[in-house]
Amino acid sequence: MTSKKPKAGAKKGPKPAPKAEKAAPQSRLAVLLDNRPLPDDEARTLWQEFSRHMDEHEGDFAGFAKLKGWSSVKPEHRQGRAVLVVTS
Repeated sequence: MTSKKPKAGAKKGPKPAPKAEKAAPQSRLAVLLDNRPLPDDEARTLWQEFSRHMDEHEGDFAGFAKLKGWSSVKPEHRQGRAVLVVTS
């Protein structure tokens, strides 16, 4: 058996569709400051501060808000994400 080589200029068939760029995975931690989302890195840092405060002062949302100069802070669960809702 001999293998056949395609003739010069022969079409090889349709080109595959370009692959769509994958969006960056969404962080599971988010912060809404006056209904505006913070960037992921800032949100992660704020969640770390909030967690440390809660470890030392269980349930003291008002104390953390006061410490940061805000009116209120409350954690919520929204669409599979932990969201810290901050009102300044």
